[in-house]
Amino acid sequence: MQVQTYATFEEMFGRKSSLDELIRDLKHFSRWSVLFTCSIIGIVLKLWERGGWAKENYDVLIDVAFEPLPSVVDPRRFGLISTYQ
Repeated sequence: MQVQTYATFEEMFGRKSSLDELIRDLKHFSRWSVLFTCSIIGIVLKLWERGGWAKENYDVLIDVAFEPLPSVVDPRRFGLISTYQ
């Protein structure tokens, strides 16, 4: 079994991010690349399905999109999300 740990923005920086920060960060990318990325996320999570999205695909999406924290970080310290394989 492999356990991986990920942190949220708030857990890493001690505050919530703002919409203005998101817009500022996304301005570095073309509109096409942002729309493409959002579309892929929507497809993987099947956001169009009635009754909810494909929660079983969430772990896969996170695993592919983000690198896990180094194993020296104690996940209990942050109450971090873990994925299991």
